[in-house]
Amino acid sequence: MGKTLIGILAKHIQSNEVYYTFQYDKEYCLDEKRKPLVPSMPKRNEVYQSNYLFPVFFGLLSEGKAKEYQCKYYKIDSNDHFALLLKTCRYNTLFGIRVREIQSKKVKKDVGMS
Repeated sequence: MGKTLIGILAKHIQSNEVYYTFQYDKEYCLDEKRKPLVPSMPKRNEVYQSNYLFPVFFGLLSEGKAKEYQCKYYKIDSNDHFALLLKTCRYNTLFGIRVREIQSKKVKKDVGMS
C-alpha cells in the first residue's frame, strides 16, 4: 500500500458560508507518470474550489443504513460529509484513496492514494 501524497483537501467556513478546496501536491503534479485523481480534476497548480464536497470524495462515503450506523457510531451529523469522510476513509476505500488529517493551525486534510 503506497503512501503517495496526492494533494490537500480542506473545508473552509467563513461568515456562515462553507466551501471546499483541493490542491494537488507540487511534486505529484510535476510527475508525468502520475495520473490525475479523476478526469474531471486534471493535474494543475491552481486550487480547485467548490461549494460542495468534490464528487470524487463524496463518492467514497457510505449510503443508507451503513451511513446511519457510521453517523451514530462516530456521533457525526449526517449532513457533515467532511467529518464523515475523515472518520471513515482512512483505510481501505474505493480506488485506494485514503483521507487523513494533517495536524496544523488550519483545518487541512490530505489525500493519499495507494
